[in-house]
Amino acid sequence: MECPNCHQKIPFFSKAVQSWGKIKVCPHCNEGMRQTFAYGKFFVLAFAVGLPIKLLGVFVPALAFTKSSVVTAILVGLFSLFCLRFKALES
Repeated sequence: MECPNCHQKIPFFSKAVQSWGKIKVCPHCNEGMRQTFAYGKFFVLAFAVGLPIKLLGVFVPALAFTKSSVVTAILVGLFSLFCLRFKALES
């Protein structure tokens, strides 16, 4: 993730990312930013990556475990993490 104000990288497991609420504070510049979710990116990932992984379980018998709901939950959770982003607060 990247700060929209100072454009420095913010580690995913930092306090700024993991704190409660939608408004976060950058650890580098101490400016406010809003955490948002990129819905378009999520659906592109779901159909471009998730669907082929699920179809592997249908066509390849050795990979039948990819048809399970546990794999679906893992993929949705992983794609959700990839789709989080920060936007600058408007003054």
